[in-house]
Amino acid sequence: MPHIEHSVEWLWFIDEELAHKPLAVDPDMPRRAKRPASQPALGEAIRLHLGGAPEAALDLLQPAIAACDSDALFLAGQIRFELGRFEDAAAAFRKLGEWCPGSRIASFNHGLALAKLRKWTSAIEWLQRAAVRDPERFEGWFALGVCLLGERRGDEADACFHQVLKLRPEYVPALLGHAVALHLQGEYLGALAIYQRLLESQPERPELLANALAAASALSDRKTSGELARRLLRVLPGHPAALAEVASAAIEQGNFVDGARWCSALAEATPGSFENWFNLANCRQRAGQHGDAIRAFDHALELRPEDADTLEGRADALFASGLVHAQLGRWGPAASAFEQCLAHPSLKAAATDALTLIAIEQCDIEQALRRHQETGIGDPAVLYNLAWFCHRHGRLDDARRLYCQVLEKEPGRAEALLNLSYILAWRGDHEDAEELLKAAIRIEPGLAGSFYAVRGESPVSPQDAAASQ
Repeated sequence: MPHIEHSVEWLWFIDEELAHKPLAVDPDMPRRAKRPASQPALGEAIRLHLGGAPEAALDLLQPAIAACDSDALFLAGQIRFELGRFEDAAAAFRKLGEWCPGSRIASFNHGLALAKLRKWTSAIEWLQRAAVRDPERFEGWFALGVCLLGERRGDEADACFHQVLKLRPEYVPALLGHAVALHLQGEYLGALAIYQRLLESQPERPELLANALAAASALSDRKTSGELARRLLRVLPGHPAALAEVASAAIEQGNFVDGARWCSALAEATPGSFENWFNLANCRQRAGQHGDAIRAFDHALELRPEDADTLEGRADALFASGLVHAQLGRWGPAASAFEQCLAHPSLKAAATDALTLIAIEQCDIEQALRRHQETGIGDPAVLYNLAWFCHRHGRLDDARRLYCQVLEKEPGRAEALLNLSYILAWRGDHEDAEELLKAAIRIEPGLAGSFYAVRGESPVSPQDAAASQ
């Protein structure tokens, strides 16, 4: 089965408790806890903010900020953080750090806002400062670990989470961080064990299920990954990783109908993925769903118009579709499919043969001969069919030429020798006809009863030839 693409969803988590830390009192600025705000406007700004008017609160704080009041700047950063305006919050906390260089909370909040923006490198710098300034507080170590995960620095992140767990044992976000760090370091078994432990208390948490599924898949634990994928699909029916897992399992079991169904859901969930459309097309082809396969190949070609494998796969699907139409006697659709295959070098000969047979079935001798003259016929059996067709319709010169071409490809084809002997006998060349007849009988004794053919009886059809063998 080709690789199925899906987006790996790590749980890049920031604990919700940490998200409210800007509300905390900064131990480095204890005056804030001991006296009223330095600007009377701060109390009103807090009231407006808590009353659901954050923009009015921010406007009210501007004069105090202009007067370099750190309390006002802190509160403005807090409000912007809670509004999800992390760029503005980061700018406020950066300025606060400049005004209060020793402030751990300014460094922490600045790093936390940058982490929300996934600016991992910058966030790491500020969070390291916060952790060093107050190593006994777990929050700084935890947020730093998260950002290190963001840069795929699993070993350093794991050290941070171990520090968190020393300070706050059984802290669930740190346990999860530890699992993700193990995962990034390739220690899938340990990571999976932690994910499964956490799932006991949060059995429908999609991030946990997704991470556990990724670890089980990396371990090639099909039983566990299949169970996790099904659980995840019950929670998130269109989850790409879960769909990829169940699709792969169905295909490995040879169940291409189910595989196509799951691959279809995966392609719809990831419409920009060339690989998923390509895999869907191939799976549909294996399931015998040739028309649907062609449509999936078309989607893949919209994403990579010149991809050679997709062009070839689409042509193969067209050819298979043509065969199905031909078997059902739908000559028009069959011919249309084979015509499109002529542009593909690998299928040109087979498509020509198929179009020739369709012309024979439709008793269009001129069309059949034209196909042969334009592109040639690759399969000697098809060439023999055309020779016999001409023979039966009195086109003896064409039949003689075609039988000779068959014998160039397959000198021991007894029925071609016999039928060519008929034509020679009819022309009066009995000596050569007799030699050909004897050669045919030596190869296929079952044709001995055809000695009367030199007197001009009917040629041996492809069906009769097959029956005599």
